[in-house]
Amino acid sequence: MKKIFCYMILAAMTFGSTGCYKDKGNYDYTDIGNVVVTVSSGIHTYLVQMGQHLIIPVTVTSDVPESELKYMWEIFDENSRFREFGEGRDFDFIIRPDNYFPTFGSYSVRLRVSREIDGHTHSMYSSLITITISGGDLGLMVLHGNDTESDIGIIMDRHFLVSANAQIEERIVYNSYSSVNGAKIPGRGVFIIQQHMTGGVVPIETCNIFIRTDQAALFAGAEGMVKKGDYMDLFYSTPTSPSLNNGNLQKIQFYNNNNRCVIDDGVLFVSTGLANSRFSIPKVFTGRPNLKASKHSFIVNQNLQGLIFDENTRGFIRASLTTVGEVAPTIINSAGWGPFNPANMQADLLYLDNIGIGASGNHLGVFQEDDGTIFLGEINFNAANTSDANAFAVAKYNISRLPEFESAKFHAVGANSSTCYYATSTAVYQYAVLRESGTSDARKLMVGAEQVPFTGEITMMKILKSPVFTGISAYHRANRMMLVGTYENGVGTLHAIMIDNMTGQAESHRTFTGFGRIYDVNLKSM
Repeated sequence: MKKIFCYMILAAMTFGSTGCYKDKGNYDYTDIGNVVVTVSSGIHTYLVQMGQHLIIPVTVTSDVPESELKYMWEIFDENSRFREFGEGRDFDFIIRPDNYFPTFGSYSVRLRVSREIDGHTHSMYSSLITITISGGDLGLMVLHGNDTESDIGIIMDRHFLVSANAQIEERIVYNSYSSVNGAKIPGRGVFIIQQHMTGGVVPIETCNIFIRTDQAALFAGAEGMVKKGDYMDLFYSTPTSPSLNNGNLQKIQFYNNNNRCVIDDGVLFVSTGLANSRFSIPKVFTGRPNLKASKHSFIVNQNLQGLIFDENTRGFIRASLTTVGEVAPTIINSAGWGPFNPANMQADLLYLDNIGIGASGNHLGVFQEDDGTIFLGEINFNAANTSDANAFAVAKYNISRLPEFESAKFHAVGANSSTCYYATSTAVYQYAVLRESGTSDARKLMVGAEQVPFTGEITMMKILKSPVFTGISAYHRANRMMLVGTYENGVGTLHAIMIDNMTGQAESHRTFTGFGRIYDVNLKSM
């Protein structure tokens, strides 16, 4: 099968009657016979998706024997000339990107019919065909694979669209990345995230999807899933600072189109300004030259205030993350601390998320002490005086007694204290945070009176949330859509579970199957 690498999705194509177009080259344009070129189906407009195999049968009638005719497709390029890109009479290609279609837009192609006579090439041409490429698949991105290589699937379903009123033709594309780029991503998947846009302020060409595996880190265009570069391309390299990062992307977070940060092997970088600007120098925290930022550290408000957990001292600091290289952090006062000492937790941070309980901006962290004891720590980042540990450290909850908690592989929280979850390899448990008595007992996730059925190994769990910023409409099922991946007999299944924010129980349960092992999921909003 012949292949063409296109950088697009929507195609409008028309054949006209037979024509003859002169092209610079060693051709003789004398009559090669009575040749008529038509589209066999009579359909002149075609809609295609990236990676789709597009076939347009072409009928050629001639008084010349078929064996004497040759067929070549040509494209009118940026240099205002036609050049060849594929042989064959029918348009029979897989739509993929390469240098023939370098960007979104409209292109003109034609079919050349030629014949050799007395050592000279005589040619006849079809009418021009216009290919217009734009658009992209919307829904839920699924990073999945077989632990040696990964791909990106997209579940196009209205439940995964940002707007509740949006409509879409429901279907699943399992190989959205490899079908476009011709190869899968090396390694076992780690995470996938899209850089969201704010109301079209920034051109869609600057909106990217970032993919991390244990062997690779790269980014692709949000509109067409075409690979645009490797992680290292996000950094400046100068003769004096040839390598400013360690090449170990642990986390990337976006505040809006113009601000983003990455944590690279404990080193924190912040990029502000243009949406596609590169990272320059790492943040140096005054008084903390050896700070190692946890991957759970993140931006928490519109002023680029960072909640940083230092893995070396195992304590929290608060800092304004500007483009300036050196940051003066607010060190949490370790004197007179209450339920725990935020400046010296004496425990490792396993998970941290905003739960919205108590004062606005509270965060819930899962911590493990050196003796193996696991507890929840509630933190009020927006306390009036963050140098006061009593204001910063809200409450401590002992959860080691919860069933199988020592075997928990994943954690998730919704929008309030009733929606707290953990997952082992075989089950998902729900529990609630109770200020008066610590936490409720945990029980397996239920839909009505029935336990949500999970067969096989649980490979991921996540509750979808809206983007950190509000430049685009908030996801209408934020904090209510739980996604659980399972893997059994070589097949991955995604469980989409709607949860009630008041009770924490599941309201509905549906599945999407046919994937590999599922590593991570995230919204694709454009």
